[in-house]
Amino acid sequence: MRAELPQAALHAALQRLAPALSAKPAAAGPGDILLRAEADGFALQSGNGGVAVEARLDEASGEAVIHRNGRILIPSRCLVPVIRCLPPGSVMLETVPGPTLAIRAGNALYRISGSGAEHYPDSAAPRQAQTFEFANARLKPLIRRLAFAAASSDARPVLTGISCSVRSDGIALTATDGVRLSSQRIAWVRSGEVSPAARAAVIPAKPWLDFAALLTEEGSTAMMLGASSVQFQTAGMRLQLPLLEGAYPPLGRFSDPECGTSVTVAAADFLRMLERTAALAGETRAVTLATDGSSMTLAARTEGVGDVVEQVPVQALQGSALTITFNGSYMRDFMRAAEGSAVTLRFSGPLRPIVIRTADEPASLFALTPIRTAGNAT
Repeated sequence: MRAELPQAALHAALQRLAPALSAKPAAAGPGDILLRAEADGFALQSGNGGVAVEARLDEASGEAVIHRNGRILIPSRCLVPVIRCLPPGSVMLETVPGPTLAIRAGNALYRISGSGAEHYPDSAAPRQAQTFEFANARLKPLIRRLAFAAASSDARPVLTGISCSVRSDGIALTATDGVRLSSQRIAWVRSGEVSPAARAAVIPAKPWLDFAALLTEEGSTAMMLGASSVQFQTAGMRLQLPLLEGAYPPLGRFSDPECGTSVTVAAADFLRMLERTAALAGETRAVTLATDGSSMTLAARTEGVGDVVEQVPVQALQGSALTITFNGSYMRDFMRAAEGSAVTLRFSGPLRPIVIRTADEPASLFALTPIRTAGNAT
């Protein structure tokens, strides 16, 4: 293998492997990166814990000059910091007997021991897959609005994923950790089938979020949803993930209720108030919201530290008086993810989930289970 690549493009390609390099390893030891020089360009591929990512630099676009085809497997812990710290300019990658990767840039020569790539598994497209295509400008913020609500603990692995339900008019996506929930909808640009069959799957949230963060605003991403895996492909990058096993929990209790009280507030103002209030919420992160039929307040208190009560300017308030306590950090996460100038909070009781909707995204729904306190336990 012998290939010449710009340092900036090579470093950017390595960054696109982040979803695989950050995945939990299937076995002990560092993650490996497969380097492939081919007739049409240069590919970097990594896989870990069932997550596989490929980044490409095309020869036709001038991102790569291929002098000799070949492949080699290199430890990421060695390759990534070396490429990151190289000076701008051309980088020559060449395999020499060992097998060893020789890296030449400027006056420097690095040699990193590698291994043969003959048995490295290829990430073939899922079999019998349904294919959909989404605009990046829509998909990128959508995954950000979902992934924060997925569980970070593996106590219930299925909750670390995003539930994906294929419907005739698009795809419904839901993430929940059992306390908070985010529900979104997205329409596809086009489908590989005239009328895709309805089905459900659960896609790992963290690597999907890492992938979405690297998307450009332009262009689109194809999703190939198979029986046991899903593959996402966009310009210069491909991600393959195993689907999570297990039944996603019923979400009826999070549905938009027949509310007794609803409040509409300016989103930016409410977020800033939550951030201020959270500073005095302490380890419990408990924030109490109260309405008296005409106004709303936020309050928090930490013994030995202090307390705060702040009145929230409201744009509209309907319904009866209510006092409810919730995790202020979780509500802050909702507000950071929400898009729009105003949000409406709907309450159906002090122990029922709070439902949050944004004015600019009517298909978006957030829900948060309140905290049970001595005052609302009955």
